[in-house]
Amino acid sequence: GRAKHEEDWLYQQLQLEYRPMAGMRIVGEANYRTDTYLYHQDVLTVYQTAVDGVNKGNAWNPNTSVNESVAKNNYFNINVYGDYEGTIEGGHYFKAMIGVQAEGNYSRDFGASRVGLMVPGLPTLNTTTGLGADGTTIPPSVWGSYGDWATAGIFGRLNYNYQEKYLFEANLRYDGTS
Repeated sequence: GRAKHEEDWLYQQLQLEYRPMAGMRIVGEANYRTDTYLYHQDVLTVYQTAVDGVNKGNAWNPNTSVNESVAKNNYFNINVYGDYEGTIEGGHYFKAMIGVQAEGNYSRDFGASRVGLMVPGLPTLNTTTGLGADGTTIPPSVWGSYGDWATAGIFGRLNYNYQEKYLFEANLRYDGTS
């Protein structure tokens, strides 16, 4: 038989920056990623023939089958932050930043498998009988799921420098859970 898969990935990013006054900027970023996965497998009967030419029957699996599955994943990420930097007479420099981040991931998959391939050259679910090699009915196998998660958080930073001798830096980050 045959097994093959195909994957498609698409990444997109956008960033906008606004400077309302000297030393200040506001930045917005959006990121999007999507990936799709397609899988196909068909299993054909394999026969074993001995050295003396006698057919020993099926050596691997008596049932032919077709398996198809798909999966899709979408990921979003958004960041918005602002920062401001400046100096004050006497050698005081400072920079402050604050922002928010949110992300979400959404996934889905689906698949089916069925035995009894009617025509080996047309391996699709529609061209199977659902009958095993011994004539018994074997129900198809079907599966699928959805999943998602999301987070949101805030972050910040404060830098202070006095006459290039003393440095103070503080960082803050708080994240929520899905």
